[in-house]
Amino acid sequence: MTSALHGVTEWKDKEFVNNYQMYLNMRCLFLLFGLLLSVITNATNVAYLNYVENYRFIAVSEMHNSGIPASIKLAQGILESNAGRSYLAVEANNHFGIKCGSAWNGPTSFRKDDDYDKKGKLKASCFRKYESAAASYKAHSAFLKDEKKAYRYGNLFKLAKDDYKGWAKGLQKSGYATNKSYAKLLIEIIESYELNQFDHTIIPNDEVFSFASAPKYKNGLKYIQAARGDSPFTIALKNGLNYKKLIKINENLEEKYQIIDETSVVFLQPKKNKYRGDEEFHVVREGESIFDISQQYGICVDALLKKNLIPKGNEPYPGEKLSLKKKIKYSQQPKFTMNLERRKKILSNKARYHKVKKGDTLYSISKRYKITITDIRILNNLKSDNIDLGQKLLL
Repeated sequence: MTSALHGVTEWKDKEFVNNYQMYLNMRCLFLLFGLLLSVITNATNVAYLNYVENYRFIAVSEMHNSGIPASIKLAQGILESNAGRSYLAVEANNHFGIKCGSAWNGPTSFRKDDDYDKKGKLKASCFRKYESAAASYKAHSAFLKDEKKAYRYGNLFKLAKDDYKGWAKGLQKSGYATNKSYAKLLIEIIESYELNQFDHTIIPNDEVFSFASAPKYKNGLKYIQAARGDSPFTIALKNGLNYKKLIKINENLEEKYQIIDETSVVFLQPKKNKYRGDEEFHVVREGESIFDISQQYGICVDALLKKNLIPKGNEPYPGEKLSLKKKIKYSQQPKFTMNLERRKKILSNKARYHKVKKGDTLYSISKRYKITITDIRILNNLKSDNIDLGQKLLL
């Protein structure tokens, strides 16, 4: 009897251990799933917030231009482009999933979506390709306001600009998307991220957003010419870039809201280390700076200086020949002088003089006063490195 009871107890103990182990395993799985879900959700939140930050100004401006609520623009952009991360958004700057249609004769991008061939097999759909994300936003307005589509979208423009629910439901009813939950998804995004606040944003007439023209190319690099009132921030917005990246690319840009001279060249891609065109050299013109030349050929300023053995902070004389491709020999070094900015910086400090003593050399003086030999020569109009005992040098 005792033996039988012991066997039953042992069996129940094993069953308890197994069940408890199963419980622990399930709990671990739920915790891991919860953690993974949390990570994914946080990543999604960050992507959505970044998207709103990047495109809210365009959305608000287009609301004033077209009458489409900014909240709807942003929510559709987020949903259709996966917050700017979809293939179409990255490769075609198409943030609203607008297909080619019979009237489109611009660049295209093909992607499988919801079109089928005669045999019922899913085929690649033709989507419009734009030169910038801003152009996609403008095209979205034109698409909904197209008179030929008034029978589908016309009634939407009779709604109030802040009636985002009416717009969301109207877009679904008009067949903008095949997803039966389209309106619900738009409303959830708008309310979760409080996008309806942008429907009440007012922009002064002189600040209405002007859209970027198609970029041009120089040395194989994209660039645009600044419009009146442009800053690194507005140019970045128009072209779907981060303003910090734009400032890093262009040596003359320093601040987010810095006003750029109208028609100035602004590169959208990092400048190269050499020119890939036909010209081998450039003859410096009167009033032309090393920066002007770098902009003309799409070459990085530092690379152009290094290639021509010109110390940083100096400018070549007019008439000097600069190499655009290969590093020159010292025998070919062009004549140069300290640029105005560097000269002002040095002379803004209290004027320093050094009386040459026995054993002094330009090298030892430069080390002592932390100034380059080139600067000493320029400030004192020295033709060589030779200095005389008792000579007074401006530093």
